[in-house]
Order: sequence, then structure tokens, then C-alpha cells
Amino acid sequence: MSEAEARSLLESLNRTDVLRETGDKLQLSPGTWERYDGFVDELEDSGSDPLGIENELPALSRIIETADLAEEGRTHYSALGLLVTELGLNEAIDLLKAVVFLDQFFHTPRTEDGTPTEAVPISMIQFRFLTHAHPKSVVYIWRDDCEPCDQMKTALDAVFADTDPETEIPLFSLFGPTNAQDLHEEYDVDGAPTTLFMKDGDVDSRLQGAQFESVIRSELNTLRTL
Repeated sequence: MSEAEARSLLESLNRTDVLRETGDKLQLSPGTWERYDGFVDELEDSGSDPLGIENELPALSRIIETADLAEEGRTHYSALGLLVTELGLNEAIDLLKAVVFLDQFFHTPRTEDGTPTEAVPISMIQFRFLTHAHPKSVVYIWRDDCEPCDQMKTALDAVFADTDPETEIPLFSLFGPTNAQDLHEEYDVDGAPTTLFMKDGDVDSRLQGAQFESVIRSELNTLRTL
């Protein structure tokens, strides 16, 4: 999503009370939560695809299937797709872009000082979905009290600060300890910092530990060519 699209969508969400300002943060309004929860209830009560997600939102349905999401994730993204459609957000921009944008307000992944400035912090549910929604992506896995993580964070910021966010491969960050079992079982990650270079939801390559900027750039260039 371009910066102009994001700004326009954010203004629209604020104007229509989908989001509300709370202090210095934007949060989902109570009415938006109520609409979302209503879709969740319908999906949970009525079976696998009671609201016609597969036919009405085929692009979203394909990603949900390809990502092999657990029931919680399937229900969440199906409900989110229906919410985006009801709000008419998909009339202005691509449905998947709208889903990915609005999704960030449903999660509170841990960030503190461990997330690179250039990265979007994500939860484990978002990890599975976003790495399939984006053909190529980079996921940085970190922990706290970790000097190599601090070094890798600095290097990633330097590399991604030189890229165009509108056309470049996105950088995501995930707090490892909270998701240790899932990361081990699904992605063979057993420590931090670990940086995964993803293609179509699968790990194409990885960097373990702190690395020089030149090494990161080399892996990123390789991913670009795939």
C-alpha cells in the first residue's frame, strides 16, 4: 500500500468512526468491535463457510487456505474480510490491502525496544497470514536482553531505511520467546536473533545471529530475484 493510500484510508476510518483517537493512539471504536464480533459469532455458529467467503472474497479465501491457518486465524481473517466489505473499504483500494491495514489494530504484539524502526511488529497469527499475503517478506525474530539482537536491529534499520516502502519487500518483527514452540515446530527457529527471508509463506533462507549490513543486503537481493 502506498503512503497516499494509507493516509487516505486512515482519514476515512477516523471520519467514519471505525477508529477513534485514544490519547496518542488510534484504536478500534466500540461499534467496530461489535460488528467484528458479530461476524465471528456467525462464523463460529454456522459452520465452515456459512457467509460465502469462498465465493464472495475468493482472493482472501485462497490466502486463508494456503496459509493453513488454525481455526482462530481462519475465523479472524474471514470476519475481517467481511467487515472490510461491509464498511466499503474495498471499493477504494484492494481488499487484501484493506484487510492487512485494518488487521494491525486487532493485535498488540510486543515491541518495546527490540523492534527495528523500519519493521512492522506482528503476532504469530499475523505471521502466517502476512507471509502468504505478501509474495516475499522478511521476518526478524528477536528477544530482550540480547546484545546480538540489538546489533541486528541496527543493521536491519540501516538496510531497510534505504528502500522504498511502497515497492520494497516488507520487514516484519516478532518477539520470539512468546512464540517459541510455534516457531520451532513450523519454521525450525530455536533462538534469536533469527532473520527469515520468506517466499510464498515458506522460508527461502535465514540468517542466524547478528550480521553485517552487506550480508543482509546480499540475502535481500537474492530474494528480490526469485
